[in-house]
Amino acid sequence: MQRLDLSWNIPLLWSAIDQQEDPLPDLEEQAFPVGWLLWRQDLVPSWRRLDVDEAWAIDRAQEGMRFSEICEGLLEWVDELNAPLRAAGFIKTWVSHGLIAELIPG
Repeated sequence: MQRLDLSWNIPLLWSAIDQQEDPLPDLEEQAFPVGWLLWRQDLVPSWRRLDVDEAWAIDRAQEGMRFSEICEGLLEWVDELNAPLRAAGFIKTWVSHGLIAELIPG
């Protein structure tokens, strides 16, 4: 898995090439970098755009931050009631994509 930020609309262009679209979209710089996630599941390459809060949560999870700390950090984007639900939703998605190898208790 790789997490990156792109300032250009490369994924849109890549998708258009992959789908053999004609004409191809113009290469454009975005106003702000956009977070992307790239991974392989069963050797099939996949990628998707990330919301800012999920990009932040993935980065923190890779650094070893605890679930409770991630929930606390998500308060920048969602309220206290919804932060744990949002974080749990991220984890559910990451597990379904095969991105999580193990959960460390504590």
